[in-house]
Amino acid sequence: MHETIAACQNNHARLDPRDELNAYLSSSLEVVADIIAWWGLPIQGSAVPSEQAFSSGGITSTIRRNSLVPSTFSALQLLKAAYKNGHVSTISEAARQADLLANLSQDSQLLVDV
Repeated sequence: MHETIAACQNNHARLDPRDELNAYLSSSLEVVADIIAWWGLPIQGSAVPSEQAFSSGGITSTIRRNSLVPSTFSALQLLKAAYKNGHVSTISEAARQADLLANLSQDSQLLVDV
């Protein structure tokens, strides 16, 4: 989870709006045969992810959880997105935690035996 959050924050921190604007302005123009398809198709496709993000935020920020610190809220949203997109797996995370507990148990048993 920490790796996912750090990666998102690092990517966001490296983005310079001026560089992005310059890249956009220096890019070549697209040749468009059908202006309706060019304007119509992107609108519907881009509306869905933003709608899902706001809906997900509404689920996280309920009346009972309205005192979450913004960084905690952001971390929860990133974690939910990571689970949804398959970047984090509950099965592999549970197996990793079980391995850690087993190793700790073995280490503590070795200390007791000594």
